Amino acid sequence: MKNRNHKINCSTTTPKSSIPCGIRERIASLLCLTFILFTGCKNTTGNESDTITLTSYEKSFQDTTYFKSPQVIVLETTDASLLSEISRIITDDNLLFIFDHRLYQVFVFDITGKFIHKISRRGQGPREYVQICDFTVDTENKQIILSADIPAKLMYFSYDGAFIKEDNLPSHYSGLTNDGAYMYVDHYMGKKTHQLSMIDMKTGITKEGLEMRDIKNYLVLNGNSLNRSKDVLFVRRYDNTIYKLANGDITAKYPVDFKDHTCPERFLNETEAWTIISDSDDDKYIYSMSNAFSSENYMTFYTNLGIFMYDKHNETLKGYEEMKNTHLMYVMQYYYLDLKYYLPLENTEKMVFVIEDPSFIKRIVDRNSEKVKQDKDYKQLSEIADKMTNDNNPLLFIYEFKD
Repeated sequence: MKNRNHKINCSTTTPKSSIPCGIRERIASLLCLTFILFTGCKNTTGNESDTITLTSYEKSFQDTTYFKSPQVIVLETTDASLLSEISRIITDDNLLFIFDHRLYQVFVFDITGKFIHKISRRGQGPREYVQICDFTVDTENKQIILSADIPAKLMYFSYDGAFIKEDNLPSHYSGLTNDGAYMYVDHYMGKKTHQLSMIDMKTGITKEGLEMRDIKNYLVLNGNSLNRSKDVLFVRRYDNTIYKLANGDITAKYPVDFKDHTCPERFLNETEAWTIISDSDDDKYIYSMSNAFSSENYMTFYTNLGIFMYDKHNETLKGYEEMKNTHLMYVMQYYYLDLKYYLPLENTEKMVFVIEDPSFIKRIVDRNSEKVKQDKDYKQLSEIADKMTNDNNPLLFIYEFKD
């Protein structure tokens, strides 16, 4: 395989005791597909010989092309555990740490879906926040770190929910993750000269990297710019490079050539979101990448045109408008289920998850009662559906990449 590692120079600043957090503007929530963050027009680093080039762009693929059959987790529903909108899940020690960005809360379930507790400190006093924009889990010190933007501070909790400390911050930032040694902060909405900060979690010494680009619009897709899988990967608006963050360094790991789907430079100066969306729908331009996730054999990310899969062994990049759940498509006969939304199960190297509404699962089972009786897997799904109401928490379909 070609060497695709291009180091990016970073500038060091004075030590800081903590990392700022920020407001993620969700201006495009209703304008875009229900998937994920940040985008690609022109590479800022790397060279042509090292670029991953799009092999094909197709209508759909079956989930079992890349993944094993999914495992279903039913998240327990109680008055205290009701979820509204899941935007990130991190796992460690057989626990699921779930960020609900609409409720500004972090819920903790065990790996079977049993509710353990939640962190909810809304208020205006010490140890409280008005809202939080992101969170991360420090698996080395077993801490949950909330990134509050009103007021700007970091709040630290133990895995069992006990408050540890809080650090006030000078300004708001958008995204947050860590690799155990460094904290990585995305300054998407901050008035900064650089896009990223890399903070040594022991010394507090901070390095800045990736100069902020001059963009005239705020169009983004819902999702995460920073994700921790086999590698910590970062994507940003109108930049077709997927960056690897490790030990406080930034590497242009996957420069991508989308060929005819590469969006024009004029998008950076366009102020009207609808113009970009309309032109991209008509000409199939990719204006956004997000939720980049790396396993041993694959690297995947989402765009406004759908899901993209890079096979590291064959060095092929394929794009798809949708992913189909093979099993549910069979049960639905003439209907099919398009799974257009999956997120990395962070702190794993092989897993992603799809969120499914219980009312939809119940509808599938009700419409296909005879088929369900003949299929053992759907008999199990039917038993799950029988125990749920439409007001239950969502189901998680956990997909593991094939070897």
